[in-house]
Amino acid sequence: MLQKPSNKHILILILALVLALTLVSACSQKETAEGKTIGYIAAGTEYYYLCQESGIRKAAEEAGIDLVVLNSEGQADKEIANMEDMISKKVDIILLMTTNAAAGQKALQLANEADIPVILVGINVEEGEGEALSLIDFDFKDMGRAAGAWVAENVDSGEVAIIEGLAGMNVAEPITEGFEEELAANPNLTIVAKQPADWSRQVAQDTATNLLQSYPNLKVIYGHNDDMSMGIVNAVEEAGLQDQIMIVSDNANAEGVAAIEAGQLVGSVAQSPAIDEGELAVKMAIDYLNGEEIDAHIREDLFLLTLDNIDKAKLWCYE
Repeated sequence: MLQKPSNKHILILILALVLALTLVSACSQKETAEGKTIGYIAAGTEYYYLCQESGIRKAAEEAGIDLVVLNSEGQADKEIANMEDMISKKVDIILLMTTNAAAGQKALQLANEADIPVILVGINVEEGEGEALSLIDFDFKDMGRAAGAWVAENVDSGEVAIIEGLAGMNVAEPITEGFEEELAANPNLTIVAKQPADWSRQVAQDTATNLLQSYPNLKVIYGHNDDMSMGIVNAVEEAGLQDQIMIVSDNANAEGVAAIEAGQLVGSVAQSPAIDEGELAVKMAIDYLNGEEIDAHIREDLFLLTLDNIDKAKLWCYE
């Protein structure tokens, strides 16, 4: 004869059923990146930005997640329009490489108002009401410091010129400041000129040509990226001064690494926009969409790549 279940047994069964239903509900409500879309707003069409984009596209494709890409082409007003476009497309998270700190803050505020999280990639924005979910960047001063420290230690004395990126962008100034800080350790080195070349190889070549005429005793030229530095190489070689002038650079992309191996550059500060920024940004975005916590700030490591450590060169771009 079956024993009639007691009230205690019935209560236990009810509690077990409630617990099971709660667990099922929790699992069904778990955040997932499946079916979500990542938006990426690129700052421009220069090689650096294209390489950052190459990492983002590769990571998104491998993860099987939808990706929308817009390019601001170096224009602050277009960055704002691109953010508005992303909002209208109802993307789930936005990766933003801003054109400048002020425009980035305005774009961030728009995303906040639309309740769309933003991961800043490469460059921070100015302080304001807009808040980012996370920031992936490196200290631009550290980039300049890495180059300046090598020059201060390895060049006994002489005149130094700096060919900078785009004037007014919150990138060129801190790079130069960091370089100057480290160069000050050697009082026998003097910076005689600082000229912008707008991240352009041809402009850098023309600028270097003029500097070589104005300062025939130059010992070092520091270029803010490898593309400009290859223009500097052209100017120095055309003047027949490659035995007099050392060229230090930033980025250590494939062309820069080859130039180091060929003796055209003495070194270039190494980084990888494709891996350290692009791929990482997508991974963080997917983690967030899957309901995981992500770091609020990730800072990239920088070092000067020379012939002595050429084996540490990073993959810079997915072609």
